[in-house]
Amino acid sequence: MQQPHRASTSTSTMTSSPTQGLRPDSTKPSTSDKDSDPESLQLQEQAVPNSISVIKGLGWLDRFLALWILLAMAIGILLGNFVDETGPALQKGKFVGVSIPIALGLLVMMFPILCKVRYETLHRLFRTRALWIQIAFSIVMNWIVAPLLMVCIISNWRCI
Repeated sequence: MQQPHRASTSTSTMTSSPTQGLRPDSTKPSTSDKDSDPESLQLQEQAVPNSISVIKGLGWLDRFLALWILLAMAIGILLGNFVDETGPALQKGKFVGVSIPIALGLLVMMFPILCKVRYETLHRLFRTRALWIQIAFSIVMNWIVAPLLMVCIISNWRCI
């Protein structure tokens, strides 16, 4: 049998990983490539897949979020159907046409997420074209397509 011919005798080696297959060692980040900037180090750490399960990395509240939402929905349905004073009590909690219980619930839901945003780095994000494409897509879908779709549904699809 013939030996396979090696096209190159360079000193670069190949490494293998189960998720990426064969790749040259030159693609691995070397210590000289890493900046001392902690944000770039954190981004590089986030890009490397961890061997820890994503679910195990979540807290107990995040891990069972779907369960908490379903539980809250069930409690709301039960209260609305079996406790007659629930609806009028919630209606009393309005200020300038805004339901205070709903506003407080939304604030409680969104506050932790908004606290995790690194506002000092947003200016760098807004320099990327991909982000502007995502923002434009979101605006078009939420402010043009969705309202037109709702009008079509309400009019029994006579708008098509």
